[in-house]
Amino acid sequence: MLNERGDPWQRDDDGLDAEIDGRFEAAFRALARLDEEGVFGRGAERARVVVNILQGDQGEESVLENARRLNPPAALTVLERDFGE
Repeated sequence: MLNERGDPWQRDDDGLDAEIDGRFEAAFRALARLDEEGVFGRGAERARVVVNILQGDQGEESVLENARRLNPPAALTVLERDFGE
């Protein structure tokens, strides 16, 4: 499927940014769907798992922002504490 989209590095800056953003959004949606299906556990079991997408050179706030999109509050407790939130 990605091969059909061509080489993203051959796009102008705006096209490259849009392609990268689209791929990350697809990954977020896929992980959210897997979570809904219970792949990462349910209830207390799910609270012990932090699902995240790391985007290269990103700061702590960006890491937490991504984690907040994908996890219930109970799963974020340790991660937020580690980052001093």
